[in-house]
Amino acid sequence: IDSYKEAIRLNSRYADAHMALGQAAITRHQYSKARESFDAYRTARTEDATVFYEIGKSWDLQTQDDNALASSRTAVKQLPNHAASWVGIGDILSRKGKSKDAERAFAKGVAADEEFMPGVCQLGVLRSRTKLNGATRQRLEKCAKSEDSPEDMKTAAMEVLEDI
Repeated sequence: IDSYKEAIRLNSRYADAHMALGQAAITRHQYSKARESFDAYRTARTEDATVFYEIGKSWDLQTQDDNALASSRTAVKQLPNHAASWVGIGDILSRKGKSKDAERAFAKGVAADEEFMPGVCQLGVLRSRTKLNGATRQRLEKCAKSEDSPEDMKTAAMEVLEDI
């Protein structure tokens, strides 16, 4: 962290150092500091829309759903195939009880990257609550077997598969 701060002191437009500081701040639960770093990154590297995903994630971790949703939507407007942003949108919509909208967001995330396991898992689990067809079963099996799946989603997928 000190190295990044020193790099920024020497060159205030050193974008990668701002991004790294922002991500480090998130791991320390310093969300306001993270957003300050991401804003500095955005100023230095205006063409990189992935920063909106990072900003959205920082809001999401504070359960500031409206701010998180706005940032994530900005990310997918600029990067329509950013799977993590679509999944973030789906998570928020699911929490808000908007299952159909969440399902569409998860589906867009999976369409953008079929190997992005959080999206595969979320879509499979959500669809298993309403309809269990062959494709949904395959997603759940893929989620349950993948080492890249988040543990909570892997467990949920295995529980659904056991109940079938």
